[in-house]
This record gives sequence, C-alpha cells and structure tokens, in this order.
Amino acid sequence: MPNMIDTPGASASTPPCREGGTWAPPAGAVRLTTLGTDVLPHAERLIAWIPAEELVSLADGPDAARILNARRGYLPDSAQNHRLALMLRERPKDFGASGAPILLGADHIALHPHRPDQRVTLELHGVECINGFQRLVTLNHGFCELQPGHLSRTRLRVEIVTGTTRELIRRHHYDDHLYLNFAHPQDYLSQCPHLARIRGQFEKAGTHFDCRRGIAVGPHSRGHEITDVFRALACCAPGQSPELVHAVSTDTGLGMVWSDLTGPRYSRLINADVNAWSVERATTAYDTARQVLARLDTTKTTGHDHLIRYAPDLIVWAACGTLPLDGLHLDGRTAPHWDALINGDAFRNSVMAAARGLITAYKAARPRQTGEQRPYKGEADRLDVWQEIVNRVRWLRER
Repeated sequence: MPNMIDTPGASASTPPCREGGTWAPPAGAVRLTTLGTDVLPHAERLIAWIPAEELVSLADGPDAARILNARRGYLPDSAQNHRLALMLRERPKDFGASGAPILLGADHIALHPHRPDQRVTLELHGVECINGFQRLVTLNHGFCELQPGHLSRTRLRVEIVTGTTRELIRRHHYDDHLYLNFAHPQDYLSQCPHLARIRGQFEKAGTHFDCRRGIAVGPHSRGHEITDVFRALACCAPGQSPELVHAVSTDTGLGMVWSDLTGPRYSRLINADVNAWSVERATTAYDTARQVLARLDTTKTTGHDHLIRYAPDLIVWAACGTLPLDGLHLDGRTAPHWDALINGDAFRNSVMAAARGLITAYKAARPRQTGEQRPYKGEADRLDVWQEIVNRVRWLRER
C-alpha cells in the first residue's frame, strides 16, 4: 500500500458505508476517532489530540511491544513509569499534556470524516510505536484498573509519520538523547515561591540572586551561589543533629533535597520565615568560617586533622552554633547585630575552637592503631562518623 495521507472526503480513502451509516476498516487496521478540529494533517505527518480511551487498546496484551515494533517492552520497575501511573491516577488531564507526543509510524493513513457531527476517524495501517510505548502501557493498565470514566477528559497529543519522514524520525529517535539537556534537580527550584520572593528582595537591594542554572552573574553584583546558600542555611539551622547539614554537604545529597520542594528537609531550609537578610547572614557566616578553615588546611595536614579537608561543613555547623540562630530571620530592632557577630574575632576563634574540638573527638571516636593507615577520605564524610564525633562535643551546639 503506498505511503500517503488521504485528505478528508477523498474517494480513495472512504470505504463503502454499511447499513446504519457505519463502516469497517480492513483487517489489521487501527482506528482512532477524535474531533476534526483536533487533527492537523501535513505531508507524511499528522498531528492530533486523541482521547485516551481511543489509545488504550494499542498496547493491549503481552505481545504489544513486538506488534508495535517498540524499542523495548514495558518496564515495570521504572521509577518514571511509577510516577506516570501516579499522575494518571491523581491528575489524568496532566498525563495527556506532559512529555513529548506519542510518536507512531504508519504505512498509510486515511481520514474518514463523520457526518453530520464534527468527528473524524484516523484509519492507520502498518502501525508502529516509535516513542511513547511506556505511556501507552501505563494508559492501558490505568484503563483496566481505574474507575470507569476516569480517563474521559484525558487527551494525548499523537504524531503519526509515514514515508521517508517515518524513516528519518525513527533513525533520529534512537540518537535523540545525545542532544537533550536533561532536567537537573536544581531546575525544580524555579518553582519555589519562597525563592522567588527572596529573589525579589535581593533585586530591590541591587544584589543578584537567581537559583536557575545557566544564569550569569553580572559584573555589577557579587551574587550568591545557590549551593552555598543551602549549605549555609543548613549550617545555621538550630538543632543538635548534623543530619541536615550532612544531607546537603554533597552534590548528590543536595540534589535529593532539591528534588522534593515539599519535603521536610527542604522546608526546614527554605520556608516563609526565610528572607534575603537571612540568606545574607548565613552565607556570610559560612564564607567566613570556610576562609578560616582554608588557612588551617595545609599540605602538612595529617591523621585526624583531615577532618578539616573532608568534613569542613561539620566544623562550620558546629561553629555557627555559637551564633544566636533563633534570630537569623529577624529584622529590625529585635535582630541581633549580625555583622558584628560574624566579622568579629570571636566568631573566627569559635571556628578554630570547633575544629580543634571535633578533631580531638574524632581521634577519641575512631583511634588509629600503630602502623594503621586510616581511610580518612572515605570515612570522615560519613554521617555515622559525624554523629559519633558530635556526641562527644555537645557543648559546641548548646544553643
């Protein structure tokens, strides 16, 4: 059968009507019915919004991947598929609007307008699924498991290609990932209303603050690195457990916190109480403490002194415990004199005292035997080690 898209009303595409005004497609053809206004045909390409209930049968049965020539079968253990299933249950309209279009290939497409209504049926021959098979199976499972009518308002964007366009699209689809900039946990931060509010406060003060990747800091402002902002706020969070500061001390841990804007860790760091001055104070304390540690960390650092190099945020967190952290977010007359507290010698002395105290506790918690080579690099950044050390120097976080 030739590769083509028949136009509505073309005599070659419309089979004889049966009694009652209906028609039957040839054996092996797939029919998808939608509103005619939701169909946009092009040469060798057709784009349409299709009701979900029209698509569920495409991925029916264990042989669906083979029949549709999909690149892979359904992946039941995929975290992405679990999220898709949850979206289908909780936000069925979003399921149809998210992601790339369902991409189908076909040997031949014919359009059959309905009369007198405005619907049209797409008759597809030689169908394959180039992209979107996981969503089609998720849709099929949801149709079988959810209440009748749950998918009635779900419509999916479907793109159908034929001819040489089909071959080109299929070939490029296998390499598309090489040209995609995949989402990063930091990209979720643009959805945070608290960070947007803080950005506005900084802008009024003429200071750059933007949580998005790829935003250049202009030469007119110092700016704030968002990674340092979160680590600084963690170091300045009240409490006697280093769990929160440990969670954001690595890029992996920070990404996990950023991936859940409603999670308890994120909410402890960024919430309605946090303002631009909170960020300014915390980052200033964090930067000052790190500068002190940088001078203490030398090439002559040996043994348990490696705590300075491999767990600097633990020391900063302990030193920040000497500050009036309950007033970090206060403004006006009730706020402590943060500039004087952070820039004075007392705070720098607290950083050095915290370093000495934690190193001493580290030696007591994990003593080195004679001739033993301790793996400080793989040990000093572990939460259980941090907790052992902190339990021996509670006086460092009495506030």
